[in-house]
Amino acid sequence: MQNTNTKNLIKEKAQKYLSSDYIPKKLLHREKQINEVTKIIKAFKKSKYCGKHFLFKGLTGSGKTITAQFIKKIFNDDVLYVNCLDEYSPSKILNKLTNSNIYNNFALTQKILIKQLNQSPKVLIFDELGKIREKKKLLDILNNIFKETNCMIIILTNQIDFLSKLPQDFQNTVFLYRLDFPSYNALELKDILEDRIKLIDKSLLKELYGFFGSISAVCSNIGSARLLFELSKEIINLKDELPKEDYINTIKKIKKRLEDQTIRDFIFSLNRNEKTTLKEIFRNIKTPKQKISSRVIEKNLFNLGLSHTSFFRIFKAFEDYNIIQAEIKSVGKGGRYRLIWFENDKYNLLKAIFGEDI
Repeated sequence: MQNTNTKNLIKEKAQKYLSSDYIPKKLLHREKQINEVTKIIKAFKKSKYCGKHFLFKGLTGSGKTITAQFIKKIFNDDVLYVNCLDEYSPSKILNKLTNSNIYNNFALTQKILIKQLNQSPKVLIFDELGKIREKKKLLDILNNIFKETNCMIIILTNQIDFLSKLPQDFQNTVFLYRLDFPSYNALELKDILEDRIKLIDKSLLKELYGFFGSISAVCSNIGSARLLFELSKEIINLKDELPKEDYINTIKKIKKRLEDQTIRDFIFSLNRNEKTTLKEIFRNIKTPKQKISSRVIEKNLFNLGLSHTSFFRIFKAFEDYNIIQAEIKSVGKGGRYRLIWFENDKYNLLKAIFGEDI
């Protein structure tokens, strides 16, 4: 039987080691991505020539941010990392990079950063760049900085069509290589969780083995390590307070809350065309599980001027985030289309977000 001090220590360790801020000594199941990026950074450090820039692309919880932070830890001062959501404007982001306190004077902060990078070449990592205000302004600034310094740039995003929405001049100058971060499967999530639990208290692996296995399987639906950690923390915190039958209910409630928040964050990040498409799908589906053809949505939104390929990518992203369910239909030479519908919980969530009178 554990005493109060031991229980509190376990809870404290859980908060630390099951946090998305914790960077482990070894990052499981992202070795391929780490090796590819570190190889280019080492070459950049040696030659001062950037042979490749990267776009980390993947769903929320797929390991993009922790991989970037892991790389920052490897190369230390040779890498400047900034989470754009923390700063939220080009002015603040430039101040973060230059370690200065100058506002609304882009010419001066650019000049300072260019001078610093020419004196000591760096890799610049921008997390959540797609979600900031004045994204085009920041990209124009980065384009100019790259031309003057040949710095290496890494951008992290889960946004649809991020590459195709880049300013043309930026695309012509900074060639971003897309590095995919596939969602974790159940076995990968189990490995990751066991690795973290060993840092907290190995006895938990045996005591809560069944629950951790269930959590890994549940989280594999969206492949999110973030959801995995949040659920595991709650189970550790509540393990002495609730009977086992309430564990399951707790897991379900927490999972629902976190999934809903993930979807809300995703919808918030959509651009105008993407949000209009989702609203149009919702507007045409009157009840959960009622199916509609993707061709109807494309026809209704003809005025957006989007190509069939663009719509395909939008639908695929909605599917990846488990917002819509879809079944591919083939009509021979007429091509393929999707039959789209909502499950009950997603329909009700969108109803709460968009309102009944959409």
